[in-house]
Amino acid sequence: MEIQYELTKIQEFFRRSVRDLAKEKLAPQAEDIDRKVDYPKEAAALLAENRLFALLIPKAYGGEEAGFLAFSLAIEELSKYSPTCAIICEAQNLGARLIADKGSKEQKQEYLSKIAKGQVNFGFALTEPEPVSLDFGASTLKAIIDGDNYIVNGDVRFIVNGDAAEVFSIFANTGSADSARAISMFLVKKNLPGFAVTKVDGMAGSEARFTCKGTFHDCRIPVDCLVGKEGDGKDILLKALPEVSCATAARSVGIAQAAVDASAEYATTRVQFGRPIGKFEIIQSMLADMATKLEAARQLVYKTASIVDQGNQNASKFAAMAKNFATDTAVEVTINAVQIHGGYGYMKDFPVERLMRNAKLAQITGITNQIEQLIIANSLLTFTQG
Repeated sequence: MEIQYELTKIQEFFRRSVRDLAKEKLAPQAEDIDRKVDYPKEAAALLAENRLFALLIPKAYGGEEAGFLAFSLAIEELSKYSPTCAIICEAQNLGARLIADKGSKEQKQEYLSKIAKGQVNFGFALTEPEPVSLDFGASTLKAIIDGDNYIVNGDVRFIVNGDAAEVFSIFANTGSADSARAISMFLVKKNLPGFAVTKVDGMAGSEARFTCKGTFHDCRIPVDCLVGKEGDGKDILLKALPEVSCATAARSVGIAQAAVDASAEYATTRVQFGRPIGKFEIIQSMLADMATKLEAARQLVYKTASIVDQGNQNASKFAAMAKNFATDTAVEVTINAVQIHGGYGYMKDFPVERLMRNAKLAQITGITNQIEQLIIANSLLTFTQG
């Protein structure tokens, strides 16, 4: 099937609407949002008010059901002005997507409309360290069935939205000693006895969003918090990974675009040796290379988002390519942006310093680029037995 990803007039109008919102309302507070460790409640309320938390939620549960390409456009535009707000939007939509796809009727009714309205914040709690292999059936969290509850013990790190979330997704090992390893997904409510969320200080990029860890100590989670069936966790994760990777890639494209725009503007106004630095061929060459790689990353993201929308079996491969290429591009482009700005690029008064930190964050979070490369390679290689 041919993948069509040229934007429609409706999608272009939607893109402009999100861009205008972000530029007018988020840009003035972007630096403040990035530096503070507290959840930006006013910014989150603005996103919810404008239905950006509802993009991937079915209409039956109060959502927009806009599709993954439209969602990726929104993430890209938000990231130009506030990568932190883009991460918040990602967490809400992708968390809702998990519930809409595999959740019970009761779970959907309890959470989806509230997530869409911003009345419930969703937190992703994935286990650290990430296994360095393609076997995602591993977890340091252990869940043992005990009547109508699972008793959970273990730790999770770097919880997205951990400081503000009312509900968390966790993946725990529910396999017994005499059975194959089985990973299951649970929805865990905040303040459940035996579950503690604490701050982690010192994060360099988007500090407000990646500052929490979770500890489970004999935490009793009701069985109706199980998503799908016991042992479905690995399949849920594998299906979600392309969407997580594509969203991160879209965020990286937005960050890189902001860096290119800032660099082009600076090059036309910064005068050295009697003329704007944009007149120098070396600066022109850098800008041309930055813009070309950015556009290549953007087209790969749009194609991947369209593949996700169509449920194409190649989604995992293309999402890995998009995340790997777009995040690497964002890091390279933002570093070059700092270079073009010279000493000013390393100052907090200019946005490129913040963009560089957030580009690196995208490169190492979610599924690391080294794991993405393994996914791509394994899609290409077929080995015979022995």
